[in-house]
Amino acid sequence: MDSDRVKVIGIFGIIFLVLCGYFYFTQGRENIRQKNLQNQQVVQTSSTNSAQENVIPTETKSGVYYKVHVAGEINNPGVYTLDSKDRLIDAVKAAGGATEAADLDRVNLAEYIKDGEKIRIPNINERNITSDKNLSFGNFSLNENENKIEDILSAATGNYNLDDSTKPKKLININTATVSELEQLPNVGPTIASNIVLYREQNGNFESIEQLKEVKRIGNKTFEKLKDFVTVN
Repeated sequence: MDSDRVKVIGIFGIIFLVLCGYFYFTQGRENIRQKNLQNQQVVQTSSTNSAQENVIPTETKSGVYYKVHVAGEINNPGVYTLDSKDRLIDAVKAAGGATEAADLDRVNLAEYIKDGEKIRIPNINERNITSDKNLSFGNFSLNENENKIEDILSAATGNYNLDDSTKPKKLININTATVSELEQLPNVGPTIASNIVLYREQNGNFESIEQLKEVKRIGNKTFEKLKDFVTVN
């Protein structure tokens, strides 16, 4: 009887040890699997953070739209609808880009657009002589940033005129002439020539030569000296 009891106890002891060994082995494998998963998550998180750090943030759009008029030295001038967060460079791109004659150095392409504004890309030939120095002639003083020497002399003396050899041989159409062609007129330098082109772009073609008096820096004296050399036809 005692021998049978010892056998039963021994059998249960063996079973108990086997079960303990099984659970120990199984738990060990589970611990290893969990640790591997944690390591993978750490690596993925690190990779994601690194990728986000390398992304250059882009400016989000506002969803509010402005209309702007793009004109001047541009391939497809016209009115365009752009996001309020867009800048002048975006307006230039929307209008087909600038022409080869565009003077982009005189435009702040990073500036934000404004609703209803007219963006004019100037021609490189319109660039004026720039200086921080003021020029004075008697009681007359002008800033050289806005005027060339010939314009200042003309306004200061009232007697400045071109030689016959430099006067235009035929009438110049102020509705179609370029800046360089307008510079051939008496008492007209790059500043006044650019003002004529700008007035034409903003207000349409001249209906009469007398309308030149509405152009900035063209007064009665200047008009009298160039009226015989211009036409609107």
